[in-house]
Amino acid sequence: MDVDELEVLAASAVLLYEDHLKSNGHIKTALELAKVMQMLKRTVSEETMSMCKEFKCRVPAKARS
Repeated sequence: MDVDELEVLAASAVLLYEDHLKSNGHIKTALELAKVMQMLKRTVSEETMSMCKEFKCRVPAKARS
């Protein structure tokens, strides 16, 4: 997947997330969002994913909000 395709996928995820929030967590938007998030996860390298998981575990939950 090239950078342009990844950017479109990321934008799609953001828009689906916004739709999900507007619909008060409707199941249809949740399923669509989950599908796109899985696609994004598959495009990210294992190294990058590990680094982000490590960072997430180090940062207190209040700081992430």
